[in-house]
Amino acid sequence: MSTATPTRPAPSPTTTRFNVTFPRLLRSETIKLFTVRSTIWSMSVAVVLVIGFAAIMAFASKSEDVFGGTNVPVGVMAAIVGVYFAQLVYVVLGVIGIGSEYSTGMIRSTLSAAPARVPALLAKTVVLGVASFVVSFISVLLAFALVQAILSSTTLGARLGDPEVLRMLVGAALYLSFLTMFSLAVGAIVRNTAAGISIIVGLLLILPTFLPLIPWNPLKELVKYLPSVGDSAFAPPDMGVHSTWTGFAILVAWTVGATVVAAILIKRRDA
Repeated sequence: MSTATPTRPAPSPTTTRFNVTFPRLLRSETIKLFTVRSTIWSMSVAVVLVIGFAAIMAFASKSEDVFGGTNVPVGVMAAIVGVYFAQLVYVVLGVIGIGSEYSTGMIRSTLSAAPARVPALLAKTVVLGVASFVVSFISVLLAFALVQAILSSTTLGARLGDPEVLRMLVGAALYLSFLTMFSLAVGAIVRNTAAGISIIVGLLLILPTFLPLIPWNPLKELVKYLPSVGDSAFAPPDMGVHSTWTGFAILVAWTVGATVVAAILIKRRDA
């Protein structure tokens, strides 16, 4: 007489396997971006710089002509002055967006969770680019509104419907957004925060200032194709080296090129 051997039931799964998708990488990078104190502080400082310098220039414009030589209303010129100061904060924000992960070793966890690597880099780029655009656009709008309030008793104010006004405000946000993404790509290439910031500052401030002083025409022509010419996106039409969107396209090309190089290197190098 044989007895039936009871079969043991299969153990129920206790964990759920999640696939790594790009939307989930975007969510992860968003959480990381806004749970780091340096991000909040950097963006707060950038907003204060844009609004603060706008107020200073608006008060100065009431007593003297500080924006001579352009047909664009003083009301919008004063609102965008702070962008030139805030751009350095966005450079730092972009570089530390990935440089800090290399310095702390957190990049190993990031790339372990996303072994394909390139999607993780692109997710960082998209999240940081969108966040910097939103924050910078809100700050220039607030600066513009404050300037109009200060200049309300004069004829120097401007309206959003005036020629070039909306283009300059949106262009300022686009410039800061792509500059941040470019800085992130450079940070991914050099994998060092200090080196990345030094390279960007050199391209934005040092080379455009000192290369024209060298009496050699090829170097003077080179200045016209540095990332700094992207400020034509928010500059008055008669003050930029290039036309409005030509200069901005050069910054976009630098950003795309640096991102491609960073993607190639992040695939080939060890974390």
